[in-house]
Amino acid sequence: MKGRGPWRVGDDTSLLLLDIAGGLAEPLSRPPSDYQMELAVRHGLVGLMATGSDPFLAQAALPIFARLQARQQVMERHLRRLLVSLYNAGIPATILKGPHLARSAYADPAQRTYTDLDILIPPQHLEATLDVLRDDPAVSSIPPKTPKADKRHIPVVDESGVMFTVDLHWDLFSYSQLRGCADGAVQWAWSEARFEPDHPLGPLWELPDEAMLAFLATHAILDHRFRLILFRDLVEVARSGADWGRLEAFARRWQLRSTTYLSLLIAARALRAPIDEATLDRLRPGYAQLTWVERLLSRTDLAMFDGHRIRPLNLGVVLTHDDPRARFRLVVEAPVAFPQWLRRVEPEVHHSPSDRSVLLLVSSDRRRGAEVNGERLAEGLTERGWDVDFVALFSGGESGSSVSAEPLSGAEPYGRLSLPVVSALRRRIADRRPAILFANGGATLRYAVAAVTTLRRRPKIVYGSIGQPSYWLRSDQHASMQRFLHARTDRVLAVADLTRRELIDIMRYDPDRIDVVYVGVSQSFVADHPERNEGPLRLLFLGALSPEKDPLAAIEVIARLPDSVLRFVGDGPERSRVEATVAQQGLGGRVEVVGSVDDVLPHLAWADVLILTSRTEGFPGVVLEAAAAGVPTVGFGVGGVAEAVVDGETGVVVPAADVDGMVRVLAGLDRDQIGKMAVRGRERVEEEFTMERALDRHEAALHRVLVEEKS
Repeated sequence: MKGRGPWRVGDDTSLLLLDIAGGLAEPLSRPPSDYQMELAVRHGLVGLMATGSDPFLAQAALPIFARLQARQQVMERHLRRLLVSLYNAGIPATILKGPHLARSAYADPAQRTYTDLDILIPPQHLEATLDVLRDDPAVSSIPPKTPKADKRHIPVVDESGVMFTVDLHWDLFSYSQLRGCADGAVQWAWSEARFEPDHPLGPLWELPDEAMLAFLATHAILDHRFRLILFRDLVEVARSGADWGRLEAFARRWQLRSTTYLSLLIAARALRAPIDEATLDRLRPGYAQLTWVERLLSRTDLAMFDGHRIRPLNLGVVLTHDDPRARFRLVVEAPVAFPQWLRRVEPEVHHSPSDRSVLLLVSSDRRRGAEVNGERLAEGLTERGWDVDFVALFSGGESGSSVSAEPLSGAEPYGRLSLPVVSALRRRIADRRPAILFANGGATLRYAVAAVTTLRRRPKIVYGSIGQPSYWLRSDQHASMQRFLHARTDRVLAVADLTRRELIDIMRYDPDRIDVVYVGVSQSFVADHPERNEGPLRLLFLGALSPEKDPLAAIEVIARLPDSVLRFVGDGPERSRVEATVAQQGLGGRVEVVGSVDDVLPHLAWADVLILTSRTEGFPGVVLEAAAAGVPTVGFGVGGVAEAVVDGETGVVVPAADVDGMVRVLAGLDRDQIGKMAVRGRERVEEEFTMERALDRHEAALHRVLVEEKS
C-alpha cells in the first residue's frame, strides 16, 4: 500500500490542527493565533480544544465553545420535538452525525460540536414529512430540493432568536459522483433498523452500524469543505470498537469501497486512528487510479485542502469509483475537463499553503508610514517563519533616514510608469518565485500588475490599501484604471473600515475579497510617559511634510495658542514652505522643525498631545504609536481617524479642516484630561493593536490567499 506511515504535511499551524484532531497535540508555549483559531473553528475542533488539557487551547476556545453549547441545547430541544412530531405521524426518522455521534461514539460528548442538524427519513415519507414541517411553528419556510443532492435545508427559528438549519435527507449516498453505486443500500439499512423510543435525542430508528459508518466515511471524503472533525468522527468510532468485517461486507456489496477506504486511510495516517493495516488492505480496491490518489493524499496539507478547487487531489477523489465503467464515465464527464486542470497543476504545487514566501513591495525606501509598517511586517513575518523579500520600487536618495527595503531604482519619475522598474520587478519575481506579491500602498499596485502580466508562474497579488480612495481619485478615467488594477488582485487588505467601504462603493470591489487588517504597534513604543503639571502645552506633528498631511494647518493652530509649542518631526516636499511660514509669522521661538529621524520615541516622550491636521488618512498608525507612549491625539476626522481615536476617551476627533475647532479643543484641555486619555489610549493599544495581533491578522489574510482561488 502506498503512503505507509503517518502523514505530516504542512506548516506549524497545519500540524497543530492535525494533532488537535487526532488528540495528539503537545502542550503549547503560547496562545494560538487568531488565524489558528479561525482554522480550528472551520474544521470543527473547538470542542476538542475546550475540553482538552492544554490551558492555552482551552482558554482560546472556551468563549466560542460556550456559545456553541448554548446553541446546541436549543437545537436539541427542537430536535426532540420534531422527532416526536414525526413519530406521531408514523414517519421513521434517524439522526446523522452531530448530536448522534456525540452520544454514540465520543467518550466525551462535549468534544463533538455542531451547528446544524441532519435528519434522515425514508424517501417514500418525504411528502408527509414536509407536511409535518410546514405545520411546525419554528419552521419559517420549506426551500426547494438542494441541487445535485437528495436533501433540503430547512430553516428553524427559536423564539429566543437562535436560528439554525435542519438538513432533511432521504438518501445516505446521494453524491453525484456515486451515481451507479449504493442503489438499494438505504432501503436495506431501513429494513434492518431498530426502533429506540427512549433514545436521549428523542424517538428514533437506529440504522445498522455498518451503514452509518459507510455514510460517515463517504461524507468525510466527498464533503467539499473537507473538515478534520469528520475524520475525527472516524477516529472515535474506531476507538469505540467498530466491526470492520461488517463494514467491509457492506462496502463491497454496495460498491462503496473506494470512498470508505480513502476516508479510513486519512483517519489512520493523518490522525492516527486505531485502524489496522489488514482492514485497510481488505477494503482497498485494486485499480491504478487509486494509487495516484494515495500518493497525492500523502503529499497534501489536509488542514488547508479545499475540495471546491480544481486541484489534482480533488479531481482524483471525484473520479474514484468501484466500477471501472463508472470511472470511465466520470472522466468523460469531469467538469471543466482535464486541460484547465493540467494548466493549474504546477502553479498550485508552487503556491501550496506550505510555501510561505512573500515579496513585500513598498513605494520607496524613505522612512514614511507605509514603508515603516512594511518594514515591521517584514520583520515580524520573518520571525514567524515566512520567507520575506523586502523590496522598494525607488530610492529616496541620500537625505533622511530609510527603511531596510532594497530599492530597484533611483528617484521616482513623477506621474508615469517606469518601464525599467517594471522590468526589474519582473526579473525579481521570476528569480525569487514568491507565492505572494504583497503590494503595500502607494504606486505599488500598478507596478505589481504590470510586472506579473504574461508571467507563467504568477504569484498571488495582495494589495495593502492604505488610504482613502475618494481622496486620491482624480477623474473618472483614473477611477476606471484603479478598478482595472484592483480586479487583478487576489485579495485587498484595507487599513480601515472606511477604506473597505470606499473600495466596495467606488471601486466596486468584491467585498468577499477584502479584509480589514489594522496596523500594530511595536512593544518598544510602550514606555512610561514623563509627568508634567506645568509649562507650555507641547504639541507634536509626526509624519510626512506633504500636502495631504497639511502641516501649514498645524502652524495656523499653534499661532492661535500662545501658551503652546509645536515640534515637526518628519520631512517632505512641504518642508521649505513650513520653515518659511514659521519665519514669516515670527514663530521660530515656539515652532521647531526637526526633520526625519530614525527614533521617534524621544519626541513622543517630549510631547503632551499629538496633533493630526491631515486632509486624508487611511488608518494612522502614528496615533497608535503615540497612544502606546502615553500621548493622546487631537485630529481632524478624516479617513480612518475616527477608528484610530476613540473620541473623548483616547483623544478628540475634530471635524475635518476645522482649525477653529482644534484650537478650542486644545485650549480647553487640562493636564488631568490629557492624563486620563493617555491611560485609556495605552490600554486600547495593548488590548487591540499590538504588533502580535497585527501579525496574526496579516498571517490569516495571507494564508487565505494561499488556500483560495480567485473567483
